[in-house]
Amino acid sequence: MDQFGRLFRECRRMANITQKDLAQQTGFDTSLISKFEKGFFLPPPKTLRSIINVLQARGIQNDLLFQLWKLAGYYLELPDKPIIVGEEISHSSRRPLRVFLCHSSGDKL
Repeated sequence: MDQFGRLFRECRRMANITQKDLAQQTGFDTSLISKFEKGFFLPPPKTLRSIINVLQARGIQNDLLFQLWKLAGYYLELPDKPIIVGEEISHSSRRPLRVFLCHSSGDKL
């Protein structure tokens, strides 16, 4: 099992949710959740977002969820500056803060 799979399983267990329940709440097959945990392959961004939404709603801390993003090869980036995981972003302007989801290759998703 790879790092992503281990952390994915740990977050799911901390959320006190079974693979079956997570699959039902996200609309994915239980076998897919199992494959992510075993490290057979990484979820695409849309799938991972759905899973993270469920885990976050069940109280999993954001720093662990950001680690999942990072281990899957995704990161968040501001237009001019990358966001460092755990860094607080001060934003004094009333303009909306635009954040882009990117793959580690640099391609926007």
